[in-house]
Amino acid sequence: METIKEAHLIRLIARLNKKAGKFGGFREVGAYMLDYAYGGYSLVQVVNDEGGVRLVSVGGRLTKRELYNQLLLLVEVLNA
Repeated sequence: METIKEAHLIRLIARLNKKAGKFGGFREVGAYMLDYAYGGYSLVQVVNDEGGVRLVSVGGRLTKRELYNQLLLLVEVLNA
């Protein structure tokens, strides 16, 4: 099984942002971004101009592999 790196997550989030029509950068309202702290990763979405975010990924702080699998699902659903 391939090791999941942070770059893999960032690429999938970029694809998710492209599908959502968010091209103005990670601080654009509605854009998705990678959040990481305390050794765990999560997907968040910007909700206001001040940079407030909401948690999108399920399960709180996840491993890179767990978040990668959730991101793959989101991208595939949007491709359908």
